[in-house]
Amino acid sequence: MAGHAIWKGHLRFREVDIPVKLHAAVKEDRISFHLLHKKDHVKLKQQMICAYEKVPVQVGEQIKGFKLEDGKYILIDPEDLEQAEPEDSRIIEVHEFVKSAQIEPVYISRATILSRTFRQKSIRCLPVLCWKWICRAFAAGR
Repeated sequence: MAGHAIWKGHLRFREVDIPVKLHAAVKEDRISFHLLHKKDHVKLKQQMICAYEKVPVQVGEQIKGFKLEDGKYILIDPEDLEQAEPEDSRIIEVHEFVKSAQIEPVYISRATILSRTFRQKSIRCLPVLCWKWICRAFAAGR
């Protein structure tokens, strides 16, 4: 499967969790252009410039912030964002299966492929209409 996973998590069928990856099913072909210096046709580099000091700021000195109405910022740490994720954000819980005609088109933004992350003897994969695989585990003794 080409490309990197856009999401990794678990597919849950009652008490059975199956590690899965989500991939884009369709590669979007876009034409991309580089900005070049008109005089010598050399690629230009983007720099982040401090609006106050008017000097370039290195990546290690950059942080994210949320702007408040009064113009002040709340500084955001990437670790804080990870902790703010809901606990189940890496789990897809399957409660029931429905026919594709029952799903409103507004909920389908793009085609994706769901695949298991590793091979295991107790997992059998069944082909499904919209996903490449949906895995069902036969766990003895659970």
